[in-house]
Amino acid sequence: MFLGYAYRFYHIIFRQLQIKINILMVIYKFIYNLSLLVISMTQIVYREQDRSKRIEFIKNVIKDNNDTILDVGCFQGVLHSALLQERDILGIDIKLKKYPLFVNASANALPFRKSSLKIIVAGELIEHLKNPDTFLRECFITLESQGILILTTPNKDSWWNRLTGSYYFPSDHFSVMNEEEIVNILIDEGFSIEHIEYIPFDQYTSGSGLYHLYFIRKLIHRIIPNRLRENMIIVSKSGVLQPITL
Repeated sequence: MFLGYAYRFYHIIFRQLQIKINILMVIYKFIYNLSLLVISMTQIVYREQDRSKRIEFIKNVIKDNNDTILDVGCFQGVLHSALLQERDILGIDIKLKKYPLFVNASANALPFRKSSLKIIVAGELIEHLKNPDTFLRECFITLESQGILILTTPNKDSWWNRLTGSYYFPSDHFSVMNEEEIVNILIDEGFSIEHIEYIPFDQYTSGSGLYHLYFIRKLIHRIIPNRLRENMIIVSKSGVLQPITL
């Protein structure tokens, strides 16, 4: 008799616990899926904002100049395609790419006349070069006096690179620099620094699909000092040899 009552009591308690656990699991799954949805929607917004910020910043720099732009290292194509919608842009890369205006050539041997261009853009290129000074010298020769050079590149001193060292993982990242290093090499090659802007590092510059990590990194970007941020846009002009104090 006693065992019968004990079994019934245990069975009732167990069923009640099981029901409560099932309810909690349903609530947990709902909250989890909702959070994934919110994060995904937020990522989409952030991706478009950061993509627009990078492209719109460069567009704003070149807005008063209607000359043809040279885009060096245009193979990935995000920046090139965005600029191509509004103006003529000449692409150059060692990898073949089908663009209206394209030259298959090396960044270290630009096949253009001296002082023949007013604007050169090189997005996420310079860190791939073994001799970035050679490339900058080519840009200086190709640009007319006071011509504009716009570079985007990872910041070696960023919090993410200090934590993970991931900027060195790609086998073709030979020249990852911080702000001081890239400013010095630009000045050595005859450029003056007009402006340095920092933007979050995202899939449009790296090609990685780890969107959830980019979301976290973008949030951190907003609260840390410039020198710890991940991606740099450097605007410089040719023909001015005066050193810049940082």
